[in-house]
Amino acid sequence: PALKWQPVAEGKTAPPSRPDGNPFDVVFINRRDHDVTLYWMDREGGRKRYAVIAPGKYYRQQTRPGAVWMIARAESNDSPALGYFTVGDRAARAVVPK
Repeated sequence: PALKWQPVAEGKTAPPSRPDGNPFDVVFINRRDHDVTLYWMDREGGRKRYAVIAPGKYYRQQTRPGAVWMIARAESNDSPALGYFTVGDRAARAVVPK
């Protein structure tokens, strides 16, 4: 199944993660025409960088239900958020739209 893309308003960020349960894989797919950076949102709302995903490429990440994964442009470590995904209860794909 596909995770729902949640766009972020300018000046806002993704919510904190609330991970709970057993881990499984989510595949993040970049449909944009530029590199994006994948961040995990910690329980306090901070972000931890995990990967840069090139246009048309994917990245497989082990995660848990309730985790929030934020996407930003890959220009710098403080690039504003573009959107995020909240992980459900099973393996899924997360498509970053154009």
